[in-house]
Amino acid sequence: MLVVHHPRFYHGLSRLSPDDPSGRRAIAIARSGLAIYAAHTNLDCAPGGVNEVLAARSGLPPEAKVIEETYQEKILKLAVFVPASHVDKVRAAL
Repeated sequence: MLVVHHPRFYHGLSRLSPDDPSGRRAIAIARSGLAIYAAHTNLDCAPGGVNEVLAARSGLPPEAKVIEETYQEKILKLAVFVPASHVDKVRAAL
């Protein structure tokens, strides 16, 4: 699996054809069995993400705020690491 910031294709492909460069790339990726995850937008708008870093490095004051929030997660993720012998007890408690 390849985790990247920018997606390989910026626009949807309506067809896969070896006759055009994007089609050739898509076919080569599919044939290789490579999985690609492009984390472009979520890294841009995440707290402490790309946009905040760029703002800070551009000299904007720390109190600079987002003009418009475009998305907010409505759920929280809980990750728990337990010994295999305790999985059932922890699962039942959750």
